[in-house]
Amino acid sequence: MNSDSDEKMKSEELEQPKDETRQKRKQTSSFRHNFSVKNPEIKQVTPTKSIEGWIIFVTNIHEEAQDEDLREAFSEFGPIKNMHLNIDRKTGFLKGYALIEYSEYSEAENAINIMNGSEILGRALNVGWGFINEPLRELSSKRKQGGIMDIDIKRPKSDKKD
Repeated sequence: MNSDSDEKMKSEELEQPKDETRQKRKQTSSFRHNFSVKNPEIKQVTPTKSIEGWIIFVTNIHEEAQDEDLREAFSEFGPIKNMHLNIDRKTGFLKGYALIEYSEYSEAENAINIMNGSEILGRALNVGWGFINEPLRELSSKRKQGGIMDIDIKRPKSDKKD
């Protein structure tokens, strides 16, 4: 009987950090790309216009959502110029993301601000810009060069006299 209660306590302990981690992810995950300025290498990013308009990226879409569901929800911010839904060929269901294009910046921005976190078919959407400015590219190129931070390693001076 002791082993059952011990196992139950262990499983509860394991579940608790997972829940805390999920909550932290929900609080910090945002596709708006608004990085904090804790690290000076990471700057506030700004959206970039595509050739024809402003594209937003919508993720965490329920697999059974239809084109009409998204059009109805996102058309209240302005006319949708273009919408791309990626469908799994094997199942016929959505893969969970969509690209929606608006003609005006304000339409796309309002859609992001209002629809990010809202629910369609019981799933909270993540909505952000499809294209962003340079700082992320600068950051990724610095990672490829060997790291974001330059660390100066100082070695202790030797007490030996030659």
